[in-house]
Amino acid sequence: IGDITAADIRSAAEMRHVIKLIARCSLSPDGSIAVGVHPTMVPLTHPLAGVSGAFNAVFVESHNAGRLMFMGPGAGGGPTASAVLGDLVTAARNRVRGVAGPGQSTYTQRRATPEGRVASKFYIALTVVDRPGVLARVAETFARHQVSLQAVRQDVSDEHDGNPAMLGVMTHVAPREAVRATLHELAEMADVLPGTRVIRVLEE
Repeated sequence: IGDITAADIRSAAEMRHVIKLIARCSLSPDGSIAVGVHPTMVPLTHPLAGVSGAFNAVFVESHNAGRLMFMGPGAGGGPTASAVLGDLVTAARNRVRGVAGPGQSTYTQRRATPEGRVASKFYIALTVVDRPGVLARVAETFARHQVSLQAVRQDVSDEHDGNPAMLGVMTHVAPREAVRATLHELAEMADVLPGTRVIRVLEE
């Protein structure tokens, strides 16, 4: 989260998103488990967008139960002491009854999805040289790697003709390896300057 800049926060706000640190776990189409912790752009319409301060939340989405969210204090002496004391009481009760705690989930037998195959939406901030044709070449590069673009925003100075400009690209859902290959090719373009930033985007 320390790599997030004020410009990233402004860009997210302009697109009606907020940036949150999200730990995510989901079932991939091939049956593997995709896991990761990333700074993530969250749409303002998503329930997690309103979680702030010392509060934490767990958002669950399933085929049968639909969408559920559990929220509560996640920091401070009182909440921490309550959680620890609750665990101690549970352990003591299990010992008195002579029973074990909950067993391991059956999901522990599933393999982890390779990082490159984890699919997500992405926001990519590029610094480019502001001259005719650059945007088209950038879009063509994404298309070559089959990364579809949902939205593009460009901040330019009053003086064009070779000055740096910030290009913000929001993709549709794409595998990480395709986005990585796209960025590798873009980095070799003379019109794309160093300092590209990539932020995952949570779907609504």
